[in-house]
Amino acid sequence: MSHHYNQNNPHLVILGKYEIPHDHIERHFTHSHGHGGQNVNKVATKVQLKVYLGHLNLPQDYIWQLNRKFPQGHVEVSAQDTRHQHVNLEIAYKRMQETIEEALGVAHSGHSNRNNQHH
Repeated sequence: MSHHYNQNNPHLVILGKYEIPHDHIERHFTHSHGHGGQNVNKVATKVQLKVYLGHLNLPQDYIWQLNRKFPQGHVEVSAQDTRHQHVNLEIAYKRMQETIEEALGVAHSGHSNRNNQHH
């Protein structure tokens, strides 16, 4: 499954057909910590994404399944893999897609979600 990332209008497509518009995805940028030189301390390169389950345009049985996996009512992911905010943003969008799809039973990268819960 591919995520559709456009820096000006990013959105996710879950299971290849359910779109999550960019305005339903909270984005926060903070300073990264750790390796990477001075850039990580000057630029807000860490990306955090949050999607509230009530904002998802998914079938009701999928929402129910996600609510069981994420009882707090939202899915949250972050990325600080690189020194570049736009690259971390793309990574975070991909992680969000994978996290939601794995919670719905779609395995990514050859691993199953049966023993992995994301919070």
